[in-house]
Amino acid sequence: MKYSKLQQHAEELVEMYCEHYNLRPIKIKVKFLKGCGRARYSTRFISIPVWTFEQGGLEYFTAYILHEIVHIILYDTMGGCQGHNAAFRALEIKILKEWDLVSKEYKKAYFKRLETVTGKLLWIWDTDKREAAGMKPYSVKVKEENEFIKTTA
Repeated sequence: MKYSKLQQHAEELVEMYCEHYNLRPIKIKVKFLKGCGRARYSTRFISIPVWTFEQGGLEYFTAYILHEIVHIILYDTMGGCQGHNAAFRALEIKILKEWDLVSKEYKKAYFKRLETVTGKLLWIWDTDKREAAGMKPYSVKVKEENEFIKTTA
């Protein structure tokens, strides 16, 4: 999938939830980051790492974007940063279910295990568990500036 398609998907999700929750505009950028993405409240800017798509596929990429959008929804509707508290988890669970996704385990803030609501495994954080589930660890190689190749290690 081309980088431009990932960016377009991210922008469409943000636009949809801004409209649904009557939020002020949010900017989102899919970026080459080694670490995690984040939602910056004051600038209303969300960054999403490309590796979330490369290592987890479209469902994990989507769930990651939704996670960051939930931060800004709660910032706007509850008046401040909510971190990953009970209100955050409740809204995240609700929004993930709208996409037929569920996370039953977390690694700190993010999904340690992501499944469909029917139980199909989509993502496991731990490499040894990925291999046990038949998922090979990924490495990402840049093919061109706007294209990627997913390769197994």
